[in-house]
Amino acid sequence: MQGIKTRIVPHIRASMDWHGRGRWIEPFVGSAAVLFNINPDRALLGDTNVHLIRFYKAVQENAVTANSARSFLELEGAYLMRDGQDHYYRVRERFNRCCDPHDFLFLNRSSFNLKFRAILKPIRLIHPSATMG
Repeated sequence: MQGIKTRIVPHIRASMDWHGRGRWIEPFVGSAAVLFNINPDRALLGDTNVHLIRFYKAVQENAVTANSARSFLELEGAYLMRDGQDHYYRVRERFNRCCDPHDFLFLNRSSFNLKFRAILKPIRLIHPSATMG
């Protein structure tokens, strides 16, 4: 299943006036479908999912490359074929301990029901006036 922006990239592209100048800003990058289709020289990416941002930083820093991702997914995929969901849960536990970007990729590519959800701790927002005495 594709994300919503993946399906509407042609409409986004047709409705914008982008000549490649300046910096492309993608506040909710997700799968980066728009970014990769627009392919700007300079971009600023953001998202609320810290694991996703860590993954893209690892790509930017060459810690995750096409070759490393392919090799990793082939190896882990073989274990998944052999051990089924037990292997998926082992990788998820490993990811929860060390947050490796390759594990993040594997979990996203192999998750059941095609969804991977990070469980984020809720944050409590306090209005500044509530702290004044």
